[in-house]
Amino acid sequence: MGNTKDGRAVAENLIKLYLVLILALGVVAAVLAIHAFTSRGLLGYSARIVMSTSMEKNSETDVDGYAIGDIPARSFVLIQLVPTEEGARETFYAGLREGDVLTFVYQVMGGNVTITHRVRKIEQRGGEYVITLRGDNGTSVGPQIISTADPAGGYIVGKAVYCSHALGVCVCVLRDPLFLLSVVILVLAAALLLELLNESDPPHIGRVPSKGGKDEK
Repeated sequence: MGNTKDGRAVAENLIKLYLVLILALGVVAAVLAIHAFTSRGLLGYSARIVMSTSMEKNSETDVDGYAIGDIPARSFVLIQLVPTEEGARETFYAGLREGDVLTFVYQVMGGNVTITHRVRKIEQRGGEYVITLRGDNGTSVGPQIISTADPAGGYIVGKAVYCSHALGVCVCVLRDPLFLLSVVILVLAAALLLELLNESDPPHIGRVPSKGGKDEK
């Protein structure tokens, strides 16, 4: 009877250890998937964490009527990428409207910076589009102007179609090295605890002797 209970306890501890390891591997896989999605995109979409406050609304900004409204710092933004095929790309540009939020690469002091700002004006000049963008809170230094005919000065990455501040905070936590370190420590601590439990010898439950010194039957 005692051996059966011991074997059951060992099996339960091993199952708990496997569950902890699976959880840790799941966290690592989620971090890798987020990194791949934000860096390369998937199925025509990508994602970005907006870390600046340039798209936070203030008392002079009304964004309630837009599909993408207030974007606080550390928000998750899902981006529909500009198509690579020429006809689809032209359709994408033609569908842009004032108030849309675009992610774009812009030259600032000789270096490329990825920015997410709102469209303020769109002008079509022959076969090109000249797009003026600016942040909602008005703290950015002047507007950014991009011409689709001159990608050397800046180019559109895609259009924001979804935004979530809560999801962005969760992603930031997952990508934090301290969080990953905490997961590793938790796994090691759980493995050590379960190993100690496996090595412990639970007391055996024997028969209770009778007062006469003989085992009861």
